[in-house]
Amino acid sequence: MTDHLRTRHITSAPAFASSYQKEYYILEIDDPSGLPKSIDVAGDYFTALIVWDAKGVSADVISQLARQLIDAGCDYFCTWGGDCERVHDIIDAEWVGDGTTPLGKPGLMTTWHDKDTLDEAVDFAVHHALSMDIPEEEHPSVVAICIGAPHWTAEVERLFLRKVS
Repeated sequence: MTDHLRTRHITSAPAFASSYQKEYYILEIDDPSGLPKSIDVAGDYFTALIVWDAKGVSADVISQLARQLIDAGCDYFCTWGGDCERVHDIIDAEWVGDGTTPLGKPGLMTTWHDKDTLDEAVDFAVHHALSMDIPEEEHPSVVAICIGAPHWTAEVERLFLRKVS
């Protein structure tokens, strides 16, 4: 695990029907162990679009990834790629744990996009993944975390730019 890795800022764009800017980032890692402890983004909370073929990955590895992202401020997870529904379920289980929600923490939202194209999943993360507990202006960032597939990173960047321009 890396202590700190800079995310790559892609673009800023006005948020839909709002007066603030939304920020878009990409973090490309070879595997979940490359996820940094902290993620440089605008705001304390962010949406993560996890682009990953997680088939055959252990639940423990997925749980560790989820915990690190939750601790870094992720409060909305969108998952896409092989076995994304299972990734979503494990993230939910990691959050719920013993059935209690940590005091002072926002609620957690998760979606999986196994029937969607990557284009549709990016569109959802950009336009529809809004926190229920945090005002939009305090939740200004969307981070695409592309794991083990550099070709998806380039495609997500292209889609981010197309969706917000």
